Amino acid sequence: MRIALFSKVYAPKIDGVVTRLHHTIQHLQQQGDEVMVVCPHYGSPSASLACLPNHLQYVPSIPLFCYPQLRLGCITATTWRKLNAFQPDVIHTLMPFTLGLGAAMYGRIRNIPLVASYHTDLLKCVKYYTIFTEKIAKLFVKNMHNMAQCNLVTSRAMMHQLKRLGVRQLQQWPAAVDTKLFHPRRYSSAMRQRLCRNPNKFVLLYVGRLAKEKHLEDLITTLQHDARLHLAVVGTGPYAATLRDRLPRNRTNFIGALHGQHLCAAYASADLFVFPSPSETLGLVVMEAMASGLPVVAVAAGGVVELVDHNHTGLLVSHHHAAAQLCNAVVQLANHRSLRQRLRQTALQQVGQYSWQHATQVLRQHYRHTTAKFLQQNSRRYGV
Repeated sequence: MRIALFSKVYAPKIDGVVTRLHHTIQHLQQQGDEVMVVCPHYGSPSASLACLPNHLQYVPSIPLFCYPQLRLGCITATTWRKLNAFQPDVIHTLMPFTLGLGAAMYGRIRNIPLVASYHTDLLKCVKYYTIFTEKIAKLFVKNMHNMAQCNLVTSRAMMHQLKRLGVRQLQQWPAAVDTKLFHPRRYSSAMRQRLCRNPNKFVLLYVGRLAKEKHLEDLITTLQHDARLHLAVVGTGPYAATLRDRLPRNRTNFIGALHGQHLCAAYASADLFVFPSPSETLGLVVMEAMASGLPVVAVAAGGVVELVDHNHTGLLVSHHHAAAQLCNAVVQLANHRSLRQRLRQTALQQVGQYSWQHATQVLRQHYRHTTAKFLQQNSRRYGV
C-alpha cells in the first residue's frame, strides 16, 4: 500500500507520537508499503531516526500561540502536487488540527479513504491552554473525526471518551514497546551518576514533556517528605523554567532531552518511575519504564490504567488528592525492596506482550478494511 501520514510533529522532536510514527514506518516499509510523511519542519531527522519514510514533505507552519514548541502546519499547492505524484491508497492523520483538516479535504477531493487517530486528550488540555472552551473542543473533535472513514484510539479509555462525544467508526490501535531496546541490562553506572551524584539516594525518574498538564508539581510533597528521595527529570517543554523554580533544587536534577541508548540507560539506572499526569491517551513512557525493569507509580487516569495493574505491575493513585497519594506510594516502595522486586518481575512479564510488529499488523488490517469498504461504497454510489 501507499500511505500518506499527516502529523503535527516529527523527528528530531521527541515525544510519544514521534516514537509511534518511527516504529510504524519501519514496520510498514518492512512489509513492502511505501510511506509519505507530511509534517511541519522541526529540523533534520537523519541523526535521530534509523528509519526514514520513503517520502518526507514539509509544510509551512507557525508556532502554536499557547504552546510554541508545537507548530501548526497547512498543506499548499506544492504539498498537493507531491501527494498527487505519490498517489496514496489511504491517508492517515495523527492530529485533528489544521493539517488534519487539510488531509480530510485532500482525501475528499481526490476520493481517497481517510483514517484519523487520537493521540492528545484535547478535552483535558483545554483546561490548561486557551485553545478552545471545552464545549468547542468537543464539537471540534467530534466533527473532525467524523470526517474519517476509520478512527483509531490507543486505549479503551479514549474509545469510551470518543464514543460519548458521538465519534463513529472507532477501532483500537494496540499499544507497543521495543523490549529489546528498553531492558534492565541497559543499566549504566555513568548514567546513574548523571541522574543523581549521591549514590545513597533513592532515584525517582520522570520522562516526558514538561508541561502544565503533566502535573509534575504534585511531586513536591513527595520530595519534601523524605530526604532519601531524588527526582531526575528527562524531557523539555514550555513549563521547564517554572518547574525549575518550584521543584526542590537540591533534590531535583533536570537532565534535558535524551533518546536512543542514553534514554534506555536512564530508565534502567533509576530506582522508580513516577508519572503524575492525569491526561494520557496511552502513556508510552510507562511501558518503556516497565520494560526497563522499573516499578511504576502513576495516576489512575486515561490509558495508563490499562498498562498498570495496581499492586501487580505497579501502584496507581487517584487523581483526587494526587500529591499526598503519590507521596505515600513512593515512600511505600522506597521502604520495601521485596515489593519493588515483585512489581518489577510481573511488569517485565506483562510488557512482553506488546510489540511494534503486532501493532503495525493491526494497523495494516485497519487500512485494508477501510480501503476495501470505501471502494465498495463508492462502487454502489456510482453504480460501478
